[in-house]
Amino acid sequence: MRRILLLLCFFTSCFALFAQQEGALVNLMIEVRDSASLQPLADVMCRVVNSKGKLLSYKIADEKGHLSLTAHNEDILTFTLIGYGKRKINVHDIRQQAKQPTVILLSPKQVELKEVVVKLSL
Repeated sequence: MRRILLLLCFFTSCFALFAQQEGALVNLMIEVRDSASLQPLADVMCRVVNSKGKLLSYKIADEKGHLSLTAHNEDILTFTLIGYGKRKINVHDIRQQAKQPTVILLSPKQVELKEVVVKLSL
């Protein structure tokens, strides 16, 4: 009887540990800015991708560069905006301070056009 009770306790504690690992959601407040001018960037897309590369969700920054989202500790955030370089950050690397958004800086990047066609209309 003692062994059965001990085994039961062991299995229930294992299930609780696995449930905590899978459900480790983090609430993030982020502010995206230009790295040169430190001005907020609107319309930045933030994709939440799991460790296998599957898209889980996405958010778009408002006119002040703010966005809030939830992600797991093992997820990766990818920030993109035309005219800026792509930035990837692991969620577990983000240090969230109480009621202060984490500032993410994007660097300007020139976009080279492959081909330009000019048509003259008469």
